[in-house]
Amino acid sequence: MAGIKFRALKRLRELALRRDASGQVLGAMADATSDAETCLDLDVARAWRDGRVSCPARYWLARHDAGTLKEGPRAFVSFHLGETACPLCQANLDDLRRAREQDLDPLIERMQASTVQYLRSRTHGAADGT
Repeated sequence: MAGIKFRALKRLRELALRRDASGQVLGAMADATSDAETCLDLDVARAWRDGRVSCPARYWLARHDAGTLKEGPRAFVSFHLGETACPLCQANLDDLRRAREQDLDPLIERMQASTVQYLRSRTHGAADGT
């Protein structure tokens, strides 16, 4: 992570010099490290989270929940959900599970109704002697 941050800051400096040859932007960046009020937010971890850079797509979460991911992707998604405890991905996963359960409700209701109907028909048939 430190290497990524170092390269990002180096690239940011290069872009700032190219955009502003006077060096005012670089001065503001230097001041940001010492002055909290004018601080430019250069927190890579926060930018990573806010940009959802490492968040897997929703279909990866669905496949992870179904247990159909191969070892590498499964390890990454497990790490992302477990170790980083990404609240957005957790909410996505909860939503997927809720949707799957709701899809089963009509099926379960039909099965219960048909079972009751079958049992009643067997009970009434037994009472009639058939």
